[in-house]
Amino acid sequence: MRHCSGFFRRNGLAHAAILLALLAGPRLSQAQAILANDIVEPRSFGYAVGDEIRREVRLSVRSGYRLDVASLPKAGRLDRWLELAAPEVRAESISNGQRYHIVLTYQIFNAPLAPEPVAIVTLPQQNLRILGDAEPLTALVPALRVSVAPITSALGTDRLSGSSLQQDRPPAPLPVQARQTRLAWTGAALTALLLFAAWRRGLRAFIARGNLPFARAVRELKRSEPASGAPAHPAARLKIVHEAVNRTAGRAVFAHNLDDFLAAHPAYAGLRNEFARLFTASGRVFFTNTAAAEPSGSDSAALLRLCRSCRKIERRLQRPSFEAQAARSSGKLNEPGD
Repeated sequence: MRHCSGFFRRNGLAHAAILLALLAGPRLSQAQAILANDIVEPRSFGYAVGDEIRREVRLSVRSGYRLDVASLPKAGRLDRWLELAAPEVRAESISNGQRYHIVLTYQIFNAPLAPEPVAIVTLPQQNLRILGDAEPLTALVPALRVSVAPITSALGTDRLSGSSLQQDRPPAPLPVQARQTRLAWTGAALTALLLFAAWRRGLRAFIARGNLPFARAVRELKRSEPASGAPAHPAARLKIVHEAVNRTAGRAVFAHNLDDFLAAHPAYAGLRNEFARLFTASGRVFFTNTAAAEPSGSDSAALLRLCRSCRKIERRLQRPSFEAQAARSSGKLNEPGD
């Protein structure tokens, strides 16, 4: 007997679960089919005979579904208070379906009697039918109650109270997402154009100044000092400066051909003594074993002064070519023969 009761209990639970799933099925499908059902309600007070009450329904349905226009209310007199104008329907395509903008306009055709200073009028509920592959779905537009007063109110100011005041209706939010997207793309395009224009007008040449031999040497000498404050090995510092000299000359420069380098680059001739001390210090560091005492001219301060002086010279030499390149890019340089 216990086995039988357990069997029926289990089957009863299974049948109940199946029944609940069947009941929940249409709700789930309706939630998936109807993407939005937003209603912009009018105010619920302050109406008199002849006024119009406008309700807006913004209904969005997924692809494969559509609004059954026949389910819209028919125009005409509804009761002794209201008459409905022909519903306005506007449809537009969205990324994943259709959006319908429905306007229902009611007009008041009556006024309260003298014993009835304010009448409560109900705008009827509307059931909008949604058609698709399965059985029809329903989008609900609930009923709305509004108050209608006579043209000349029988209420005196002494009978008004705080309950007669109504809260302000907040404004509907503006659709700004599309504008924000356009603004972001416009800003990105303008930024790209400004960067391109700056590049054409000499930014490329300005950046190239930082890659000149002695400008790079100044940066590398500053980075060569350890964070602990202990000076770097003289050989490492001297190698940085020699690479800058070789890049400037376009070949290897040694002590025996220093005069050839200065003759080919006379702008550096005023630094002959500093270059001589550089090559003397290099000879002692690289070609002798007397590295215990750091030779004069190989300390960081002296090498940094030399590279900074050379950096000023190379920038002064390159400035005319940079200005010519900027003028040529901006179209200010005259063509030959003009």
